[in-house]
Amino acid sequence: MSSTSTIKQEEVFFVNWINIKLLEDSLINATPTSTEKPVLINNLTSDLQHGLILIKLINKIIYDITLSNPSNEFGFYYLTPINKNPTLKLQKFENLIDFLKFLKIILQINIIDLNAEDIYDGNLKSILNLIWNLWLFHIKSVPQIKDYADLKSNLLEWLNGRTNLDLRNFTNDWIMPERILTKLVNSYYRTRDRSLSDLIEFIESTFAIPQLIQPQDFNNEKCLIVYLFELYKVFVVEESYKDLIVDQTFKDVVDSIIYIYDLKIKYEIKANKLLNELQNLIIQLEAEEDNLEIYRDFKLKAKPVLLYKSYPSLIHIHGIINSTLDNFGMFKFKPSIDINDISIKLNEVMNIDLKLDEKYKLEEEELHLDEDEEEEPIDLQVSPNDYTIFKLKLIESTDDSFLSDVIDKDQLQQFFKLLPSYNNHEVSVPSPNESTFDLISTSSSSEDDTNHNIFDESTIITTTRYNYVQFFERLENGLI
Repeated sequence: MSSTSTIKQEEVFFVNWINIKLLEDSLINATPTSTEKPVLINNLTSDLQHGLILIKLINKIIYDITLSNPSNEFGFYYLTPINKNPTLKLQKFENLIDFLKFLKIILQINIIDLNAEDIYDGNLKSILNLIWNLWLFHIKSVPQIKDYADLKSNLLEWLNGRTNLDLRNFTNDWIMPERILTKLVNSYYRTRDRSLSDLIEFIESTFAIPQLIQPQDFNNEKCLIVYLFELYKVFVVEESYKDLIVDQTFKDVVDSIIYIYDLKIKYEIKANKLLNELQNLIIQLEAEEDNLEIYRDFKLKAKPVLLYKSYPSLIHIHGIINSTLDNFGMFKFKPSIDINDISIKLNEVMNIDLKLDEKYKLEEEELHLDEDEEEEPIDLQVSPNDYTIFKLKLIESTDDSFLSDVIDKDQLQQFFKLLPSYNNHEVSVPSPNESTFDLISTSSSSEDDTNHNIFDESTIITTTRYNYVQFFERLENGLI
């Protein structure tokens, strides 16, 4: 690959990385510049010349590092731009000069042969060198990693240990990246063979790892290591992947399918409720000419619940459903209320929040959830007697292939054919809760309704018999 094409490739990649960091920053609202505009960029040559994005980015990196080092042993602090709305060249230069001094003097990041004029003029090679050094600084967010060489060593040790391969570098040994990634993913979560692009999407939806990389980027060592570092954080450092995994051995297929159906109901209830809450918030926040009390109540009560509980919980459930169904290779979840519809409404609320924040200039207070408001883990509640009998009869009636590790399409079809013999469940489906935020009286609505489960004994009725065959037909057609 030529030098020019490599530079362009890295620009696209690092624009994506910067945008992910900026989006995270705007959601957590934890630094002095989190709410400052602009939020996203399109390129590195013109979108950085005022210095605001670079200051937002370094503040987010500092936040990530201090989050993993609560004692703040480094003694870092945040940078505030000299000019928050720079229009003149001089004002932009002041921001850039102050930013570079902050890197060199306070953070000890040695940027060689780079000055404010390089950034302002869009010297892409110099800017990419700057962004790369910022990323190298960012690896301090994992305390056990000392430096770049140590990171590469840790990545190779981890990859080889999980895949039983003998990888020695991030260049020649990555001629077939889909083979390595498939082995890595399968060491945590069994899945079918996929193309490289499909595998990247699967990793994002299943493990909540941003889709930073494209298939053509695996031949670039920098792009590859940045992406692998994100995987390393999720699988090794945070081990957050454990919260996203659903059993998929064939003897547990019944558990998984009922679990999925249970999550679908939870999603529909939560989505309907959240959409109503967002619509109600928009009405309340826009209704009054002087609504300081309402806005303060929103800031302290409703906003933390929206950002840290309701919306993330919905995305979490949606991701689990789709990634699990994707493993069956034949289903696709089509909810009645799409995530995008929720996101649009949430964005409307956040835009109103920005306007009212400008109007009232409330002092920033840390947003958090009370302990009794923390999201409860999703669990599976199944009527024990009828369900256990059904499951045992089902497994006993099949051949040994039902005990294999991986579910395939033919086996699932065989499973469907057996269902009519065990059509003995009676259920009812709960209706969605349409309660909304009342900004003056409460911080959030009770979510006890989401604990209902159509397979729980408490929901069984005597007048309606549930047809398993119809259930799976509707499930396959995306009707439930």
